[in-house]
Amino acid sequence: MGTSESAGTRLISVSGDVEKAGIYEIEWGISLKDVLETVGARNPRVVQVSGPSGECVSAAKDGNRVFSYKDLSCNGSLMVFSYERNLLDIIRQFIHFFMEESCGICVPCRAGNVELHNKISLIIEGRAVEQDLDEIIAWSKIIRGASRCGLGTTSPKPILTSLSAFPEEYHKKLITQSGPLLASFDLNEALEGYAIATEALMDDTGADQATEVSK
Repeated sequence: MGTSESAGTRLISVSGDVEKAGIYEIEWGISLKDVLETVGARNPRVVQVSGPSGECVSAAKDGNRVFSYKDLSCNGSLMVFSYERNLLDIIRQFIHFFMEESCGICVPCRAGNVELHNKISLIIEGRAVEQDLDEIIAWSKIIRGASRCGLGTTSPKPILTSLSAFPEEYHKKLITQSGPLLASFDLNEALEGYAIATEALMDDTGADQATEVSK
């Protein structure tokens, strides 16, 4: 059973928008399309292979890809999402999982995943520009290359693989930058924060010291 390079079978756990969720034993070499038909996928659009740290693929465009060590090397998890699901919100939840699970020993993983979560939130809120997307890609490479363990080296994959499979989901949420400030920077909020901090400083140390610090 299987193929010449991937012999035998594989157990996978199927969940999500399917009629028959559960544990399946599949033969290596079977196509993604055949698996989705077997489990009764309901209007499938996105398939997350091997959990959050795996690969995000398109049910339509990648249906002929096969499960094997040379292609979709599934670690046992298959999550199916229909067209009714919000892909970017799913990706944000995956990143939040990695952010919470980070042990915090190394900076790339500890701080980087927080920044990725913030960036994906900006995109969802419609406050991101092309530069924000470029920074996501650049920071993801740093996190993957500089983290100490497997969590950090795989945590950016939900963003990177979904961006490759569904680039339109990201680009349609971007806005055009107007002026020198990024759209994500709220000038009024920053000024309010400054005013609150200055007022607190004046209460604690006096107006003269607050003025000196302000300068």
